Amino acid sequence: MDVAKSMVDALDLEDVEVQGSLSVRPFNVGQRVPKITKILQLDKIQEAITAIKAKGNLNLLANWSDFGYATLDQLEAMARVLEARNRFRLVQFTLDWIDGVEWHIQDAVHPFTDVCDYTKQEYMKSVKGMCLGEVRLGPEWSLGCSLVDFRENLWLHTSSIISVMLALQHMYANVGFVNPSYHDFAGLSVKKKTAAGFGAMDSSNDRIIAVICLDHHWVAYLLDKRTKVCYTFDPLQLTANLATVKSSVQNVIEPQIGMQNKITYMEIDWCKQRDSSSCGVWCLVVLELLLSESPWADSLYKVQPYLRMRYLYKAIAVQETEVAHDED
Repeated sequence: MDVAKSMVDALDLEDVEVQGSLSVRPFNVGQRVPKITKILQLDKIQEAITAIKAKGNLNLLANWSDFGYATLDQLEAMARVLEARNRFRLVQFTLDWIDGVEWHIQDAVHPFTDVCDYTKQEYMKSVKGMCLGEVRLGPEWSLGCSLVDFRENLWLHTSSIISVMLALQHMYANVGFVNPSYHDFAGLSVKKKTAAGFGAMDSSNDRIIAVICLDHHWVAYLLDKRTKVCYTFDPLQLTANLATVKSSVQNVIEPQIGMQNKITYMEIDWCKQRDSSSCGVWCLVVLELLLSESPWADSLYKVQPYLRMRYLYKAIAVQETEVAHDED
């Protein structure tokens, strides 16, 4: 990241706020390609890119009376610079957060003690080395920089959930995980196909884990094929949400693994989120406790920042693996 940031900073483009209206026109006879020394707002850039493409002539110029001219290539380059700057800011926010995280080691319990002795410098090195652009996660693509939502008390996005479930799959044997996106689809056939996208229904998997989103709220389940028990979890402990989870498993998962009407459902009630945004983190924590057959401890509430930092570290490692695999 440091090298990329240095390259962007070296461009030395001054930010300006353009107030004038946009016009799109061809080059004048003999007019040279404009030289860009300043950079305007992203919404203005996007408006100009759209306007030029709408004309069907990519060689047109965008013009503002209080800025000057810019070609389509220059506009797209400016957009990339602004996006890069934004990603660097997000990374810096994350580094600052890591620097301020505090926790007591004795409050962390198995299996979350595996990286307790890591220094903050090791976590920061991982963040600085992460891919900020597109990475492939199985059948899906995401932005590597989206993992910074593990910091503070931010709500986790789908790519963060998938990355950690990939990590859990690597950490625990014979575990398959369901694509979280399946629940968003209306058609049952599409739901089933999407749910199986990461190989969750493979016969070699003894346990299947999932985290799905219900109206901007994460819930989870673990289906143990060996014991024919499905553990369902809602961080808010709402009956309606747990009923939705059970129905989803019965309609989408059970038929694909040949276990219709053979599953016993058990609700996990020993963990409840204490804020409005940590549902995803507690879903991952509960799944890992179940996978490791470890008991819950109330002290885990005290180390939520550490748990977030730990999952960030593991998610970055998985994305690095996936990027390297894709390049082979």
